[in-house]
Amino acid sequence: MRQLIFLIFSLIINIIVSQTVSNIIPKPIDTQIAIFEKDSDLKNASISFLAIDVSDGTTVSELNPDMSLIPASVQKAVTTATILELFGSGHRFVTKIEYNGEIDSNGVLNGDLYITGGGDPALGSRFYKDHYGNFISAWADSVEKIGIKTINGRIIADESIFPVPVVPGSWTWSDIGNYFGAYASGLTIFDNTYELSFSSGLKNGDSTRIDSIIPKIPNMVFLNKVKSSDNNSDNAYIYGGPYSDFRIIHGTIPKGKKDFRIKGSIPNPALLAAEFLKEKLIAKSINIVGETTTSLMLELDNNIDTLPRKTITQTLSPTLASLVNQTNMVSYNLFAEHFVKHLGVKRYSCGDTYSGTMAVENFWASKGIDTKGMYINDGCGLSRMNVITARQICGILSYMYKSKNKKVYFESLPVSGKSGTMSSFARGTSTDGKIHAKTGTISRVRSFAGYIEANNGKVYSFSIIVNNFNCSSNKMKKKIETVLTALMKS
Repeated sequence: MRQLIFLIFSLIINIIVSQTVSNIIPKPIDTQIAIFEKDSDLKNASISFLAIDVSDGTTVSELNPDMSLIPASVQKAVTTATILELFGSGHRFVTKIEYNGEIDSNGVLNGDLYITGGGDPALGSRFYKDHYGNFISAWADSVEKIGIKTINGRIIADESIFPVPVVPGSWTWSDIGNYFGAYASGLTIFDNTYELSFSSGLKNGDSTRIDSIIPKIPNMVFLNKVKSSDNNSDNAYIYGGPYSDFRIIHGTIPKGKKDFRIKGSIPNPALLAAEFLKEKLIAKSINIVGETTTSLMLELDNNIDTLPRKTITQTLSPTLASLVNQTNMVSYNLFAEHFVKHLGVKRYSCGDTYSGTMAVENFWASKGIDTKGMYINDGCGLSRMNVITARQICGILSYMYKSKNKKVYFESLPVSGKSGTMSSFARGTSTDGKIHAKTGTISRVRSFAGYIEANNGKVYSFSIIVNNFNCSSNKMKKKIETVLTALMKS
């Protein structure tokens, strides 16, 4: 009996001692966060950090977890989580070829031919060439197959699922003319992106020449102010808004180059889709009497058609699971902007950005996330008016770890040292393959959010956002690598 009492007493003492020691000796992450906070490069910075054990929701470490900060592309982790939950991973978006009126015995369509956009973000995308194949030729084949020889009307590209304004109001002018600022159209095509091929002079400051545009866009006009430079990188920016065929290009490209390419946003992708289909139909000797136009252009002319339509054929997108994977893996703005607009359609029957962002905020509020301090202005994170807290992001991540969409979501996040935008993150270190995370980078913003497999076998959801640091973005990334390495050891 005395021996049993002694054993129980010893056990109690050991528990008390171990708890006391754990409270005295800080975890590696707490030590590193203290160092991080005092870093001279972060003297003027704002930091929000939180790590949570996904198994029980306990806090592993934190620093200002309720501070609202600009997340940059970490916003995509929120957008993709929301659309997976509301649409399901197997959802596909549909583009239809339709017509109104009647086809007579001579093969004359006395009506209009429609390309009815369903907000497919990937139609003709470079990421899905095998999936779509030569889809425009297939559309033309289907028109020919039902016996149409003449269209006694127009080819109308219907983009109305996503209404104007097409660009979030908080995007900057210097972004929207470039490929990363391509807007989400109800009838997106070829990533809503064109390439300009340049030749540059042999000396610094020489003029440059635009040799070609791919794909060819009718009526596009460029004022080329780009100069040749000793700097061996692309520092040219395209300025111009949606629906405008005029573009100004400023900046520099490397000197002595042939076929040096920069990418811009297509000003009117829906109209371009109609033009491409028209070309294919003419090649089949199908006569088109009317002009190509769009639903928006008809709306401007107060000429909206309400006649019933008949479907000729349809084109399905890849699954949402695949689109989400591509969005997070390469941090693709265009897809994320489509997603947020579809959320507006789903929740409020309106495909504008405001409705979509409201849908995101309200959805997570309904799941128990305290959304005070969450202000969302787009789907991709390009807006500097987006703010969110580390606690909110970690809450969403923890929710998704227990969701039926867990596998799809988890595998969409780039892996440290291995894939996507995390391929160079801490490569060759102990964190290789241990972190699945979405990255975020815009001027003076660095952010990471995702999951980390700790050395103790536990999985933590984490979010770290830093705004207004006084060092290079790459140096900031190295500092965050140190923080996450310490988190893995905690």
